[in-house]
Amino acid sequence: MKPGYQLPARIVELSVANEWDEAHLEWHLEKVILSDTSEACLCGKFPIKELCILRNDKNKKSAVVGNCCVKKFFPIASARIFNAIKKITADDTRALNADTIHFAYQRGWLSAKERAFYMDTWRKHKLSAKQMQWRIALNRRVMERVRAA
Repeated sequence: MKPGYQLPARIVELSVANEWDEAHLEWHLEKVILSDTSEACLCGKFPIKELCILRNDKNKKSAVVGNCCVKKFFPIASARIFNAIKKITADDTRALNADTIHFAYQRGWLSAKERAFYMDTWRKHKLSAKQMQWRIALNRRVMERVRAA
């Protein structure tokens, strides 16, 4: 069986529900990791470097799933988060997107004040020196959290 197509069965095994249509709704994106080492997806694909840690809301189990599988099987914005992380990794003056700002805020990586600042400025290209300094500091904090396993 091809990697990827094993994922629904593996997720159902780890879920409370016994059918994919219900089981996949039990899961949410807990963390994203850009790994320096090669890892394996729950589907069996190896190597992967964009890891999505999924958590089951009903039984608290977790699963490591590659970003490709998450994009294919789950209604989660992991691709937008990884794209934003890659963008600020290459240039820390660039802005995160709204999905990533929200994700970081939900996990406590950004305070309410920092989130409000970022939401007010994420589409702006010209920031004051102080605003740019703050954006860079927030970007670096988010990058540290994503790189930390």
